[in-house]
Amino acid sequence: MTRADGGTETGAGRDAGAAGPAGTVREGPPGHPAPDRRLLVTGGLAAACVVLFLSVFIASHLTRTSGQQETVHSGEFARIEISAGNAVTVRADPAADAVRARWELSWSLLEPRVIEESDGDTLRLSVRCAGLPGRGCDSSVTLTVPVTAAVRVSAGGAVRVTGVAGGVEVAGGEGAVEVFDSAGPVLLHTREGAVTGTGLAGPAQVSTRNGDVSLGFAAAPPEVRVSSRDGSVDLALPEPPEGYALEVAQRGGAADIALASRPESPRTVSITTRDGTVRVRPSGDS
Repeated sequence: MTRADGGTETGAGRDAGAAGPAGTVREGPPGHPAPDRRLLVTGGLAAACVVLFLSVFIASHLTRTSGQQETVHSGEFARIEISAGNAVTVRADPAADAVRARWELSWSLLEPRVIEESDGDTLRLSVRCAGLPGRGCDSSVTLTVPVTAAVRVSAGGAVRVTGVAGGVEVAGGEGAVEVFDSAGPVLLHTREGAVTGTGLAGPAQVSTRNGDVSLGFAAAPPEVRVSSRDGSVDLALPEPPEGYALEVAQRGGAADIALASRPESPRTVSITTRDGTVRVRPSGDS
């Protein structure tokens, strides 16, 4: 196309004129992307789970309940293994014809169950909690057993065992351990708490991280091993003709050893403590 002034109008000029006075093309505002439905669903489920967790957690603190259960377990059991979250008391009864347990339970929302498992001549008793968030269940038990049975206790609290002749094994948590009138071997361990034994007659192995150990023997034991990181040790031993081979290792604290060591004796007594007094004396001496 020829202009009036004799020039020629180009295609670019026509396009620029069509674009408007400024010679540019205007575009509309960009559109917003559609939300991802998967993210919305995932976020909603996560929020619902948090609300449910908090609801159960709060309910577990508001609905605390306690109660008792008594169970009887018939059979000729040579070994009894008991597990409880808190205290355990075991009494041997010469007339016992079954194992009898009285449970003290506390829980939130769902009541725990007492679990009985038997394997040959071994009986195992424990408590199963619901496993919900918040405050869980707790359990203590008083057990009556035959005198000749061996007993193994796992407890979070104090343990007291009386009159068991078949042997006593304790794995304690935070609480005192007491064993009375036990003719069999004893294996006692607790993290925090004193260990006391009287009327013992068999080999003994005792360890505690923080706590005093006091053991009195009614008959001369073949072997005694005691370990306490921070605590005193007091042993009262009968005096057999062959005596004892004594070994005491301590870093701090006084030692009062009233029995002479006889290294050739087959009866051995080993005591280890980091910070605590050690006393070894004949039975009957106060």
